[in-house]
Amino acid sequence: MDDWNNIEPVFVDFINDQNPDADFNGTDLHEFYLAKDDIYLYIMMTLYDGDPKTDIFTQYGFQANQSRGYGDSPGDHLAKAYFQDGEWHAAVNVRFSTENYLYASEYVGVGSSFIEWKVPLSDMGTLNGKYVTERFYLGKLEQ
Repeated sequence: MDDWNNIEPVFVDFINDQNPDADFNGTDLHEFYLAKDDIYLYIMMTLYDGDPKTDIFTQYGFQANQSRGYGDSPGDHLAKAYFQDGEWHAAVNVRFSTENYLYASEYVGVGSSFIEWKVPLSDMGTLNGKYVTERFYLGKLEQ
């Protein structure tokens, strides 16, 4: 968390606005941060309601959209951190494409009520002029 001191959040969310029927902790977004250097895009989410989930398949994501809203457009890039098979992973998926980039668990950091991860800027495509969407996915991974 100390790496994010003096960096303002890109977005501050309302408390208790997650789906009340979900009955999950670790899903109520508090603050959303983005930063970059010459090599990586860094993403962090703080959570109002506890640590990131690890008892089911969980995905936290940042999507760079070509249009506003939650729809997917060809070429949208999703940078995600997800928990599967007992460990965290990071990835970039290009929507409606076979382009997928996977990164080692060292690209993800998890702590008390936060998750952070990084992905190479070169795999995120052009970010200029795109819209930011945060994404959560919780559920059973179908095999």
